[in-house]
Amino acid sequence: MSYVRCVWLLLLLVGWATGEPAAGQTRRRTSPPVTSPAPAPAKPSPIRGLVEQTQRGVLTLIRFSNGLRLVCGERYSTELVAVAARLGFGDADEPETASGVAWVVAHGLLAEADAAELVAIGATVDTVVEAHGTTLTITAPAKHLATAAGVLLRALARLEFSEGQLQKGQVQAARHHLESRLHGGHLSRSAWLALAAGRQSGVSDTEAHFKAISLETARAFHTAHMSPRRTVLAVTGNLNLVETLRVVAEVNAGWKPEAAAATPRTLTGRQYRADRGPQNHTWVHLGYVLPTLRDEERAALDIIRAALALGVRSRLQDALIANRQIASEIQTHLEATPQGATFCVGLNVQPERLDRAEALTLEAIERLRRERLSEGELQRARAQLELERALGGDRLGDWAQQLAWVESTSGLVAWLDDLDRIGELDAEQVRAVAARHLVASRLVVHEYEAVTAPLRTFTPEKFFETVGLLVPGTLAADIPAGETTDAPETVLVPIKAPPKAKEGGLPVILPAEPVREYATLRGPRVLVRPDPANPLVSIGLYFQGGRFIEDERTAGITELMLRVMRRYTAKQMPDGILDELERLGGRLHIVNERDFFGFELCVLARHAEAALRRLVALVERPAFEAAGVKTERERLLAEQKAARPLELAVWLARKSLLPSHPYGFPAPGVNGTVRNLDESAVQRWYATTVQRQLPILVIVGGTQGSALVTRDITEGFTRRETDTSLKARVAQPAASPIVQEVTTGTRDIVACALATPGGREADHRWAVLATWLDDRLKTNGSDREVFRVQFSPALQLGELLVIGEGEPEDAPGVTERMARTLRDLARQPPSADAWRRTAQEVATRTAETTDTVRGRTRAYATAVYLGIAASEVDTAAAGIRQLPLPEAETWQGLTIEAAGRGLVRGTRLARPK
Repeated sequence: MSYVRCVWLLLLLVGWATGEPAAGQTRRRTSPPVTSPAPAPAKPSPIRGLVEQTQRGVLTLIRFSNGLRLVCGERYSTELVAVAARLGFGDADEPETASGVAWVVAHGLLAEADAAELVAIGATVDTVVEAHGTTLTITAPAKHLATAAGVLLRALARLEFSEGQLQKGQVQAARHHLESRLHGGHLSRSAWLALAAGRQSGVSDTEAHFKAISLETARAFHTAHMSPRRTVLAVTGNLNLVETLRVVAEVNAGWKPEAAAATPRTLTGRQYRADRGPQNHTWVHLGYVLPTLRDEERAALDIIRAALALGVRSRLQDALIANRQIASEIQTHLEATPQGATFCVGLNVQPERLDRAEALTLEAIERLRRERLSEGELQRARAQLELERALGGDRLGDWAQQLAWVESTSGLVAWLDDLDRIGELDAEQVRAVAARHLVASRLVVHEYEAVTAPLRTFTPEKFFETVGLLVPGTLAADIPAGETTDAPETVLVPIKAPPKAKEGGLPVILPAEPVREYATLRGPRVLVRPDPANPLVSIGLYFQGGRFIEDERTAGITELMLRVMRRYTAKQMPDGILDELERLGGRLHIVNERDFFGFELCVLARHAEAALRRLVALVERPAFEAAGVKTERERLLAEQKAARPLELAVWLARKSLLPSHPYGFPAPGVNGTVRNLDESAVQRWYATTVQRQLPILVIVGGTQGSALVTRDITEGFTRRETDTSLKARVAQPAASPIVQEVTTGTRDIVACALATPGGREADHRWAVLATWLDDRLKTNGSDREVFRVQFSPALQLGELLVIGEGEPEDAPGVTERMARTLRDLARQPPSADAWRRTAQEVATRTAETTDTVRGRTRAYATAVYLGIAASEVDTAAAGIRQLPLPEAETWQGLTIEAAGRGLVRGTRLARPK
């Protein structure tokens, strides 16, 4: 039976277009009665304010008369919907005298009554404030689409900003701003964008300014910037298009197109600024301010972005991470609007190697101005850009944010056409765009360092003088033809062309199917969950054991083995399979969980078979040569040395709880152990853990049935004999855990690891409890503290991890707040109503995670190794919503005294004058 998605146009609304399909189903036209003629359909009522509608595959773009734009993306393999609003203001629009007002207004838009209504339906809310835009995203069960969209639109159309909204906005803004400062490059990039727009405010070193925002200031900003003309709404998921249009049109009818203030943005190059903050890492954002771009220029800069940083075999990933361990994370951003564009590279670097990282990045960009990419590198860049788009839309909320963002910048239709433009550009066209736009006169650099890093003394003039000395070529605005060269040739792989969208008619959307298990005679156990409409396939290849059977002499050997296997394969050049996988539109991830290990590969669906064949070769034919093992060992040791304080606190807590069990070892191992591992030790470990068992293979995404269970799978794993059991020590928590403590970093971090039941008993009750505790701690915490609680299941013992952060010397207060919350759990456990609300939220988050191809792949593997049927993953969200409140005895034993505790003390430094 074929399933056809029906898109109801304004003039074709008829009486039969009602009802909503169940999750995983598509709507279809019903056959007319045979015995009697169908009654004449009622005259369709018009959609209020609709002036234009554009259809592109599963996407529909709507424009309303007041200027509001709506993008709908239909996906019927989910039980959720996501509603995202992209608002036309950010922190770069704040008056110099009202720093923080954009954050306060954004976090206060949803009033307390709005938040309560969303909690009642199990919705989650995410608010992100950037320099030039703000995004509010609500994810909820599909049956509550009208409520979720209605609440958000009514909040946006509200004419006045109230005192209650101000207070809520101040509290939420301070909390989210502090979390952003501590754990991500988001604020650093926002500061870079503001600097490019000529603002010198930088990143605030305290959250106190949010409390100083007055009601009059917030109202003035709200009135000036809230307008439907500067708002894009995106709705994605299992939606009924007619219902969505009517809900949006009904609320939108009362939103008048007031003239919103448009902050003049004159992008200026040759800007430099350095800020310092409480985070324990350093971010540098380095990029260029550009004029308005033509379509082909935007596509060429996307190729440059991919060549620089998309995938582990990109130029900067190779130069800064793989070969030198200068950086731990690299991001690239291209934002093009009708008013201008920005091209930016973000680096998370070692503070003492900041200058070297900047020089190497500028050198890599300068090479692209003078060097034509090889055909193999062009192939890799195009595939990685297509993969990035698909991954960006894999999680439902991210898809809504993606669609809202592209419509508010380059425009949805232009963005959809960019993949064709990218495929048509040649290497000389790409080089010419780089040479024309990526010049020193347009360069903007922002550094955001930890307060413990050496103080930077550059002025903007001195910085750009130094750039001219380190990378003199970047000062040249024009490059003579005789100075251009061709990059060395690289490998090309046979690929399939992307499917072309059919002109006219309605696209076919096949539904996702239940997970199926396939038994092979001499091969692995295979789980397949077909979702033919998905552009991605996720492949997980897992083995039991690994860390589970490590001891004090081998801690870290599984991680080292996996890293060597990823890069070195018999009869292949180093990184040869990685190169080929990335040219097929794939990304390979190492999996090193407590109970199992292996690899996960996410790849474009049309190349899944070719990628799977290479993954099997990578696992079955590794090369454990001395040089390769030494290289990966040195990289692993460098990462251990550069571990962040948060990771260190968690490792210490686990060590305190389980001092002699593998569950208490960090995944990368410990320095003294890893340093002594050589190629023979790794080879023996491979023979013990991989060659003595058959793997479990999990395939999720755009495939049909057993299409990928080919000969490579059924006959690709040769085993002379296999083990029927694993020997492992019993995980026994310490009777009196000793607090493990170190002094490093800029903040006090306390981590408490509590043991919970394992196996099938490590169920969703504990995830609900973790979310409830997380909410309690955040509600009762001060604005200087950050808390998070998470639950991780495992075969022997689950883990409830409670983490608190504070200023230096705050550790006793943070610990006492955590201890009091755990004591109150025994005295005053969650009420039935609070438990139900929290379970609804956890169900929504679980469904959103398992709706992604990689999230569902990992969930199936985890279930199998815990002794749970894989099919229970597909019904997990529904089961969580029905979870009854457990007996109070369930939580007995969850005390601070029973927890393994890790403490990382921060150093209080005097603020520079």
